Amino acid sequence: MPLSKAEQKSRQILAKSVAVELRSRAKAAGWKVSQGCLFREDGGWFVDAQPKVWVMEQKSTLQLSAKPMSIDPVFWEIVATKDNNKRPLSFRLFGAWNVRTPPISQVEVADNSLDAASLSDTIVQVAQREFDRSKLSRGLEGFLSKLQKHDPDNPYLAAVVCTLALLDRREEARKVCITARERNKTGGFLVGARTFVDLALDWFDKTEPTRH
Repeated sequence: MPLSKAEQKSRQILAKSVAVELRSRAKAAGWKVSQGCLFREDGGWFVDAQPKVWVMEQKSTLQLSAKPMSIDPVFWEIVATKDNNKRPLSFRLFGAWNVRTPPISQVEVADNSLDAASLSDTIVQVAQREFDRSKLSRGLEGFLSKLQKHDPDNPYLAAVVCTLALLDRREEARKVCITARERNKTGGFLVGARTFVDLALDWFDKTEPTRH
């Protein structure tokens, strides 16, 4: 049954209050908080948990994502924005120039009859649970495999190419870029008139290891 206007208004107030409560409660559990989202660096991985208190429905959800800390610097080198290495950790989540990856998990958070403080505690508990689970499947090969499930028109093309570069599978990365260019795919980024795909192919040429 759709929520009434009054119920929707209460949900709006709850959502704002939860965002405030999370600042202290999430930090106490080892998370950093910005714009209502939780994030942290752990064991060479960047992890973010994005909670959402729905206004039009009586539910709350949480989405958890993770990517290698080393992936964004490769991307920044390709698109010639290496100064982004100096940006705060939150830039890897909110910045326009970073590698997007699919969520690892998306779960519903029970919020019936909970006030903002209790719901915030529950969100932190769920985030911690999903974070702990995510540690069990970390690794570049597994990360790449999950990205490649979105082929052929992969919305995470930049992540695929940068991960292949990290694995030193350069020829495979080149082929991915060439195929993308043939399909008129940009990789999601433009620098002037040049696409991420163009820049990546140039970068592989310029950084080709010298063979003796």
